[in-house]
Amino acid sequence: MLFVLVDAFILVLTLYAGSDGTSPKTLTVLGSNGAYAQLTYCGYRSNNYLSSVEIAYKGALITAACYLSFRTRNIAGAISGSKIVFAVVYNTAFTCGVILLIIHSVSTQRIIVVCEAVGICFCVIMTALMFTVPIVYQILVVGDAAAMEEVMEEVFDKRSKSSKAVGGGGGRMVSTTNCCCKWIRAFLAIVFS
Repeated sequence: MLFVLVDAFILVLTLYAGSDGTSPKTLTVLGSNGAYAQLTYCGYRSNNYLSSVEIAYKGALITAACYLSFRTRNIAGAISGSKIVFAVVYNTAFTCGVILLIIHSVSTQRIIVVCEAVGICFCVIMTALMFTVPIVYQILVVGDAAAMEEVMEEVFDKRSKSSKAVGGGGGRMVSTTNCCCKWIRAFLAIVFS
């Protein structure tokens, strides 16, 4: 919610501080057929300060998300979905970059709106597919009990490897982890059976 409030503050500040805001502007432009035409645009269309600040803010958010998804990529994926989040964030960053290049090289408003709509739809559909398809596949093909077993092995395997690396052998920690793993597996088998 904080990010939305910051974005709203940036919009209000850049639109109405020293600018005409959203009031319409009429411009006379030379059309593609060689004739002059009067066009009415919203006031923010020619506000370069607004677009620069918005691109910087959204770029900082996407850069932070890329960094955080890169840092958390090795956490057990079954629990955190970190690899999926990593793919979603980089897909969004790449799509936004392509859309920005297109809308800044084209002057036709219709093409700009279509490109933005296609980019948003592509990101939403890819995100939905990346989050749902692996889970549905794992449940349908592998099975619920086998999927649970796989998740538990992944979580406790990463924990035991990290305890060996940190503890310099960690024999007690590994046996405790294996014992806990057996208890949790038994509990989950009872709950889901």
